[in-house]
Amino acid sequence: MAGEADVLISAAAGPEQLRGYTVERAVTEASLREAENLAGRVFGDSLERIRLQEDELVERWRSAPESFEMWVVRDEDGHVACSGRSEFPERTDFAGLWGGACLEGHRGCGLYRALVVQRARSARHRGRTLIHVDCSEYSRPILERAGLLPITTVRSATRACP
Repeated sequence: MAGEADVLISAAAGPEQLRGYTVERAVTEASLREAENLAGRVFGDSLERIRLQEDELVERWRSAPESFEMWVVRDEDGHVACSGRSEFPERTDFAGLWGGACLEGHRGCGLYRALVVQRARSARHRGRTLIHVDCSEYSRPILERAGLLPITTVRSATRACP
């Protein structure tokens, strides 16, 4: 899906506040690991795969921190309930939104939408005018209501070769 960052921000920004939650940028190794851990669990990755992804993200944060941002939504107890990453590839007006993941018990509370808005705002602050998202069937309706347009369909290859 793709669209203009300003349209996404305007359409997705509602008057309601997240009650009992806070949105923040992950800026420490620990918070990056928390965010990536949550995403891995939501997407059903193995513990080994989650640890590898955490390590890769932390290494990237150390070597190229300007290339991405990780955002989280925390519940009242300070636990990460939702996370998502923004990617800022060079030489383009696009920012990519990746890994939007929300724990099942916190879905339907506007957390994913809040992360989309915050990541789009941050992208605009960096001068990015366009947003692209590879999304699941769960996120697509939210993103369509926010003004993004479907441009293609991706299907994963799940069958092993003979």
